[in-house]
Amino acid sequence: MTFNYELIEAGFYDKIFDSNDGIRKFWHWHKFDSVLRIIDDKADPIKLLDVGCFSGSFTGRFLDEKYFHTTSIDILKTQIDYAKAHYQSEYKEFFYYENFQSAQELLAGKKFDVVTFVEVIEHLDQDQIFAFFKMIDSLTYAGSEIIITTPNYLSLWPILEVALNVISDVKYEEQHITKFTTFNIVKKLSRIYPQFLTNYKVDIITTSHFFSPYVSLINYQWAKNISAKYRGSDWKNPFGSIVMLKLIKR
Repeated sequence: MTFNYELIEAGFYDKIFDSNDGIRKFWHWHKFDSVLRIIDDKADPIKLLDVGCFSGSFTGRFLDEKYFHTTSIDILKTQIDYAKAHYQSEYKEFFYYENFQSAQELLAGKKFDVVTFVEVIEHLDQDQIFAFFKMIDSLTYAGSEIIITTPNYLSLWPILEVALNVISDVKYEEQHITKFTTFNIVKKLSRIYPQFLTNYKVDIITTSHFFSPYVSLINYQWAKNISAKYRGSDWKNPFGSIVMLKLIKR
């Protein structure tokens, strides 16, 4: 069964950041904050491409345009229209694309210091994942950072997914096509994209969302304080609910 992403309300996830403190809000804050904290590029400003940006929360809310010039793309025009209305500026651009080939043509001639792919890869089949890497091969240079996050299916995530499918209008079982764990992500991506380890060096494999999201049920600020103590490169637990993979272009 193919999930119809057009049914998701424009700005659905972005509006969570304006809701009351709680685990849902913390979950989304933590995933973006965790990505931001493992970006090491020292370019000034950093040219960042966010692939699958949905309604623009990461680049719109989390990245200061004094330090980042961002390009964000998504296949959902309604979400891009929302992002443009709420976050577009001189240094924050948002574009609709139909597929990775058209995105590659749209961005031809550009090179990015950092590419982020935040909880998108699990929504793609193997042909689409291949096309993603082919696209970023042309949009990055030696030393560029690529940061990919995805649910960890060797964690509490599968249990959470079942619960969310019961209580939420958005059904994750219909969306998640390609499933990863901390232990299989490199092997699986190497099989899907044979040039993977030739073109990219694995810099960090870690997880987030192990303990702190559940603390947010008790106290939101306590959860943020706990998450602030650990940077991805320092956190070795492989069983958090979100896998974080950082690559360096060779």
